[in-house]
Amino acid sequence: MALAETKSASPTPAWLRSPTTSAHPERWRSWLAHRPLMPEIIVSRKQLTAAILTSCNSPPTSAVRALIESLTGPMRIRPIQLTSAHSRRSVSVEDITDKTTNEDTQLQFTFNVGGAASITSVTANSGNTILVPNDPANIVLSGSGSTRTLTINPAGNQFGTSTVTVTVNGNSSQSMTDTFVLTVAAVADTPSVTNATTNEDTQTTSGLVITRNATDGAEVTHFKITGITNGTLFKSSGPQIFNGDFITSGEGNAGLRFTPAANLFSPSTTFNFQVQGATSTSGAGLSSGFATATITVNAVADTPSVTNATTIVNTQTTSGLVITRNAADGPEVTNFKITGITNGTLFKNDGMSQITNGQFITVAEGNAGLKFTPANNLSSPATTFSFQAQASTSSSNGGLGGSTVTATITSTADRR
Repeated sequence: MALAETKSASPTPAWLRSPTTSAHPERWRSWLAHRPLMPEIIVSRKQLTAAILTSCNSPPTSAVRALIESLTGPMRIRPIQLTSAHSRRSVSVEDITDKTTNEDTQLQFTFNVGGAASITSVTANSGNTILVPNDPANIVLSGSGSTRTLTINPAGNQFGTSTVTVTVNGNSSQSMTDTFVLTVAAVADTPSVTNATTNEDTQTTSGLVITRNATDGAEVTHFKITGITNGTLFKSSGPQIFNGDFITSGEGNAGLRFTPAANLFSPSTTFNFQVQGATSTSGAGLSSGFATATITVNAVADTPSVTNATTIVNTQTTSGLVITRNAADGPEVTNFKITGITNGTLFKNDGMSQITNGQFITVAEGNAGLKFTPANNLSSPATTFSFQAQASTSSSNGGLGGSTVTATITSTADRR
């Protein structure tokens, strides 16, 4: 935004160089209106003041400078009339405002130059070559005539500021420059997050560790959490995280905790959440990409139910002992494990296929009802007759879930 101009000197009246210049405001106005070799385009008060000051053959006093500035406000001086010869010999450049773009994002804009017929070259130079190398791939000018286009491609994964100098050169060693500050704002790249596995109705105890992208540094201070699906998310320290919340990078690094919604499991239900990197809690520098954490929830059986039965001494039961999986469970529960058979012998529904302690039976076999033969000559209540069942998602202990349920058999004395 600083502007400078160089051009050959031209006669300056003695009164202009006099310490008493401030006493001649009308002469100033006249001189400003007819001064030769002034820039063809006067863009701002600042540019006009700079051009006037650089046209003096001797350094102006503070009084002169103050007077110039007081005389060059809007509508206080009529436009300078230049001859065609002067236009051909004058070059100028617009007062370019400071610019901002995001990391890894191209900036392109147009600006005006004056004295197009006299221009020999227009160049742009970056003061911070790490941020914007002075290379055609990173900073390039295009266009012709009075309108030029500057295209800037900051170096990948870089942010910060650079002072860019635009120079317009013309015939007869004419030159005018303008500088502006380019700010490249930091933007997070897509972070990473680990997955996790847990059991149905059980909070995760590991995984879900969020890490900023390897190309990012301390400028990425937060992660934004969205898309929490079929469960509840927590910080490792306990507080719940809601959709749209920002957590610190330290909290993400510590790993999060996920509690799946009740009685849901994979793969029939999906459990996940999404993460973006950010440079603040307001969403500044938010990464355009998302990382998705997937939680695998293993099905776990809930406690089943079983009906009781009644029989007489030394007689096998004929009804009851029906085992049913929990209403919250579905086809994922495939088996029941039988334990604790007490004071008798347990059979499948056919009354002949014996079931021993620790044996797994299918859900269908349990639904059909079992048969129990009390030990000889024993009866209730002096003797208890029972067994226990536990539901499972497989025919092994790894699929067991819920609690055991107890079936009670009442054996009465024969009253015949």
